[in-house]
Amino acid sequence: MGENAVDMGAWNEFYSAELSAEIINKYSEELQAMDHPEEILNFSLFKNKFAVFNYIRVVKRIGYPKNSVFIEDLMKGLQDANWPFFNELLELFKSAYPEELLVKTIDEFLVVADDEGDYMWISGLAMLIDYLGADIERFRNKKILGKREF
Repeated sequence: MGENAVDMGAWNEFYSAELSAEIINKYSEELQAMDHPEEILNFSLFKNKFAVFNYIRVVKRIGYPKNSVFIEDLMKGLQDANWPFFNELLELFKSAYPEELLVKTIDEFLVVADDEGDYMWISGLAMLIDYLGADIERFRNKKILGKREF
């Protein structure tokens, strides 16, 4: 392995089970020290929905602006409002990212969700907009919100 290479086997617990605050702190420190932490964290690697809490909590601890590299990957967590981490994810977006960045990113993902015909995802994005209390007129793609499931 190269100097900055990471042993993904050591990250197995991170992706497979909800971890304690102490262990989350350890992972947060490791990621903060990395030049490209986005090479480690990936929403699609989680083996169960409860382990996603680890991702959310680490991203929150990393803080803005370094955590901005995760915002697009985290948008995938809005695909189903029934997932156990959904409400904590809403809170993460509200507390850890500037609204201007969220508006831009939500606008982009409304198009992605629409292109995929994923109306549940559109609903999740709409729930985030509501949670933020954002003015709907700020969204270029607000018409897509009419396709939401609920």
